[in-house]
Amino acid sequence: MPRHKIMRKRLNKVAKELKVFTTKQMADRLNSYPNSEGKRVTKSPKVCMNRCHNLIRSDKEIVVKERYTHSDTRTIWEYIGDEEK
Repeated sequence: MPRHKIMRKRLNKVAKELKVFTTKQMADRLNSYPNSEGKRVTKSPKVCMNRCHNLIRSDKEIVVKERYTHSDTRTIWEYIGDEEK
């Protein structure tokens, strides 16, 4: 499975748990995400802040709650995936 699909699935799973989060919180959670055995390994996919911001922005189930113009890491996002169904 391509890396971006793995990261997108992890992003949705973590977003459902957090509901309201910042870009920095999401990047920290994605970078500390364990594998199926519960361990972090050296080949685990990592994501930088800009990539995390772009992944979140492209997801249709996540919307901007509060935008900061000077820093993408402080933008507050909200998961709305459950409300639509």
